[in-house]
Amino acid sequence: MNTTLRIKYPILFWGASLICILLSIQKLEKQFSFQEFEPEFQQATIWGIDDPVPPQKTISLSGALNNPYFLQPNGSKNVYLYIDLEAIKDQSDKEKSPLNISLVMDRSGSMQGEGKLEYAKEAAKFVAQNLSRQDNFSFVIYDDQVEVISPSARVTQKESLMRKIEEIQSGGSTNLSGGMLEGYAQVKNTFERNYVNRVLLLSDGLANQGITDMAELQKIVSLKNSEEGISISSFGVGADFNEDLMTNLSEYGTGNYYFIDNADKIPEIFAKELKGLLSVVAQNASFSLNYPQEYFTLKNVYGYPYNEREEGKVVIDFKDVFSEEKKSVLFKFELKSSIPDQVHFMGELVYDDVYNHYSRTKESIDLELQPTVDKLIYESSINKLVEQNIILFESNAIMQEAIIKVDKHDYEKAKEVLDFNIKDMEERFNNIEPDSILLEQYNDAVKYRKKIEEIEKMDQQEIKMMQKSSKNMNYLRKRKKQ
Repeated sequence: MNTTLRIKYPILFWGASLICILLSIQKLEKQFSFQEFEPEFQQATIWGIDDPVPPQKTISLSGALNNPYFLQPNGSKNVYLYIDLEAIKDQSDKEKSPLNISLVMDRSGSMQGEGKLEYAKEAAKFVAQNLSRQDNFSFVIYDDQVEVISPSARVTQKESLMRKIEEIQSGGSTNLSGGMLEGYAQVKNTFERNYVNRVLLLSDGLANQGITDMAELQKIVSLKNSEEGISISSFGVGADFNEDLMTNLSEYGTGNYYFIDNADKIPEIFAKELKGLLSVVAQNASFSLNYPQEYFTLKNVYGYPYNEREEGKVVIDFKDVFSEEKKSVLFKFELKSSIPDQVHFMGELVYDDVYNHYSRTKESIDLELQPTVDKLIYESSINKLVEQNIILFESNAIMQEAIIKVDKHDYEKAKEVLDFNIKDMEERFNNIEPDSILLEQYNDAVKYRKKIEEIEKMDQQEIKMMQKSSKNMNYLRKRKKQ
């Protein structure tokens, strides 16, 4: 462009230059379509200045039907619904739930054997040492009598508490219910809503004083859990405690059950429980499921105890959820009348989010079931993950049936039940590839079947330990724990 024009008429020069640039861009747009270079991904939602992406949920909820289609008129009458809950990993910089716990320890005469009492005292010291000044702790011991060694209070005088624990001696018989109820009373005395309120119950023997009926004790812990918000974890030591009672106490008290085969493992197991209590990420968690009761009947719930509080609604209380904890539940429904149109299964998880100032949080699922007469559509829509869990939970229940047969000395019937279970799993594996947990369940059944063949050679102590170990393993499989 002419230099004289640029000097004498600068506005005219720059205007002409701008027109040239625009014409060049227009020419390029025709040659290359810019629409082809649009970004493939949308920009992340802006939640806040410091949160460029949505924050991770404290508990993730997922759910699915075994098939979103229901084959009519000649299909299976059963429909299964499976849910998974998975908690976030504990974040050390986040707010923690303080503890309000009562350690209730058996000091009956049998605790003197194999060093059980000394190991239990070591575990009690460990628990007390690892509590903070904001935690409430009480220590209760029992034989035929119940004694409160340390009433529930803030943990401030640890040295004094250590001396009291060390002075404990073994005594008489086992008033388990008395000790347990006193533990509940201590936790209730210092109950606070945003605390982890729990009883830790340890025993090595049969309840032979106070309330001994298993159904009555189960009712007590269920009411304490639902009405007072206090959970319970149970610890059974050795061969002589009632494992069915201790498991039920923890199941209906929404805590954990531990089988401790060797006394020297008592401190280690208590450390495991305490680690979980110190990493609670959600409290007062429950899941409710509304299902179309005009078409389906609830036949079973696998994984956790449940309440059908009203027709068409089933509720499961989880209470405290630990860091990275996974909880799985399988619902089984049976058709009672044909489905004219699509129906819905509506689930809702609610919990107090410890990481979000205990705010009440909700997660929902809406699963649609569509009737069809097309067999190809039905067969191509089978959910393999849900089918794996159907095999797992149903075989787990059959395994428990065989264990109960052995308790009753009906060994031949137990073998029949196991033979059916093993064969059924093998046949179903032809259609559904088993995952690692399912293979472990299968191997448990095979191994237990072999043990029954050798049971006549075992003494009573060996049979007791075999049964406790097998029940504990089956419990862990059901809960998908290691």
